[in-house]
Amino acid sequence: MSHRFFVNHSVEPNVEFELDPGECHHLLNVMRAQTGDAIELFDGSGMQFAARIETISRKRVTVIADPGVEVNREIDFEMVVGIPLPKSDRQKFLVEKCTEIGVTRLLLLETARSSVKIADRTITKLERLVVEASKQCGRNRLLQIEGPKSLIDVIQDPEFKKDYCRKFAHTAPMTRTAPDAHRKSNAGSSNHCVLIGPEGGFDPEEVRRCQEHDWEPLSLGKATLRMETAAVVAATLLSRNPAG
Repeated sequence: MSHRFFVNHSVEPNVEFELDPGECHHLLNVMRAQTGDAIELFDGSGMQFAARIETISRKRVTVIADPGVEVNREIDFEMVVGIPLPKSDRQKFLVEKCTEIGVTRLLLLETARSSVKIADRTITKLERLVVEASKQCGRNRLLQIEGPKSLIDVIQDPEFKKDYCRKFAHTAPMTRTAPDAHRKSNAGSSNHCVLIGPEGGFDPEEVRRCQEHDWEPLSLGKATLRMETAAVVAATLLSRNPAG
């Protein structure tokens, strides 16, 4: 069980401060922490802090941290995954696994066949899942949740035309196999962005628009994958092939 805890503010060394209520609950009710226990803190910016528990009350925990150190557990390039939000029972899997793999940004897409509406409270829930997954896997930088954004806006975004290997998951016959997909016009870019379609995939017009804007189709095999599984497979594949 993780002894890592998140702080959503800058940490001043050797100054006592109170942990957020959610982290206090975890320490008190899950970890059964005691005064003087050593814990590890991270602030989402890459910094990590050795700390100790100073005081405990019914719902409050205060700690004192040592000077922070930057501990980098990130992959060496940007890994962006664009995907419509899956149904609620599969959102946790998507966020957890993308965090563990090292995805840097998760773009929530709106496509012709998207079925889940995205509310502000949904984003808040996903961000909390990112924190929990980061505590477990040791990442000190948080995966960023962005969107919702329309598929067309994303494929036309000038940012991705500059220094990104751009792909979209697609299984039509014209799609080349995954290993070959790294050797085309936008291969060699230092960063990756891969787009995943909803259940049922991208519609024909979306496929046409993706190719029109030089996004390369990427096959993830012969089996039909759930969208969140496809995201994990694609991100894993591309993260192991940083040269594109």
